[in-house]
Amino acid sequence: LLDAGRHLNVSRAHFEIDQGPDGAFIVRDRGSALGTYVGDRQIGGGDSGGEAVINSGDVIVVGTTESPFVFKFTVSD
Repeated sequence: LLDAGRHLNVSRAHFEIDQGPDGAFIVRDRGSALGTYVGDRQIGGGDSGGEAVINSGDVIVVGTTESPFVFKFTVSD
């Protein structure tokens, strides 16, 4: 992803969302340099990856907390 400001180390493969066998949704950081935030909780970063269960209404921020790449996860019935 391109950003006119500082370089954020965000790629198209930065994170993924999957649904587990129990129906829960999981966001998975795919080993990014800066990590992914779910609310105020960081997952991944330092090329380590990580995951968290997400619920409808959760906010996902890609990169740093100042990143312009902010998504709201919504599940519709």
